[in-house]
Amino acid sequence: MKRIGAILCLSLLIVLMTTSFSFAASLEVTDSYPRDGGKGMQLVNTGVKLYFNQPMKSSKAIQADQDCFKFTDEDGNVQPIRVVYSDKDPKQVLVIINKSLEQETTYKLTISKDLMSKSGDTLGEEETISFTTRDTSVDTKVNMGMMAVMMVGMVWFTSRSAKSHVKKELIAEGKEEVVNPYKVAKETGKSIEEIVAKDQKAKEKHKKKREKMIVQQVDKQEDQASTDNNNKRVKAPKRISEGGSTYLTGRKAKAEEEAKKRAAAGTTHPKSKSKKRK
Repeated sequence: MKRIGAILCLSLLIVLMTTSFSFAASLEVTDSYPRDGGKGMQLVNTGVKLYFNQPMKSSKAIQADQDCFKFTDEDGNVQPIRVVYSDKDPKQVLVIINKSLEQETTYKLTISKDLMSKSGDTLGEEETISFTTRDTSVDTKVNMGMMAVMMVGMVWFTSRSAKSHVKKELIAEGKEEVVNPYKVAKETGKSIEEIVAKDQKAKEKHKKKREKMIVQQVDKQEDQASTDNNNKRVKAPKRISEGGSTYLTGRKAKAEEEAKKRAAAGTTHPKSKSKKRK
């Protein structure tokens, strides 16, 4: 009995191991892009990428799998395709559709059960992947909406730039914007006192900005004039000797000589002397 039991257990173990090995060796589609039931596919340069659990590329497999892929439209019409095997990923196959597709149309890729891998294993069951193309009218609407937003943005920026330019011109001319507090209060819902205070603050800011602009402009003109005349600005006048010159004008020596003559005559104030004699 023990011997018969051991034989039965060994037989069962062999069967289980064989079944497991056969299951692991079967060819399967593990993933795809787009996946079955996908939507929003583009109309041109479309392809279906397939992922398998085994390497697919070999001369024998490529020859055997020539008729294992079929791509059809909603009416069952076969569409031209081209099958490309990846060199980087041996488990990847790309089915390229060689024509432009119709919008909002469902297409189907059928993979034959006879599809063979590099090792010679077959798919065993037919696989289908269907997808629907996108509605290009929605794309057109989206593009039109984006263009409208861009146009509004351009108009807004242009208007803002024009207002800024007008403000600069008013500042340069010494003018101020006229604000109607009653109109602004009606539009914004703010109190007249708040609007008037804000306007006064803006006018004060406008005044300071204009004064600063005038000062900068005058300084710029002065610097330009000095540059044009080849002159240099100095803090204070200096003597000619401080500049390194040794030229003598003689005015100092002449003044000293006249002072000596007046001293020799008795006084440096003749008029005062004549008054004392009287």
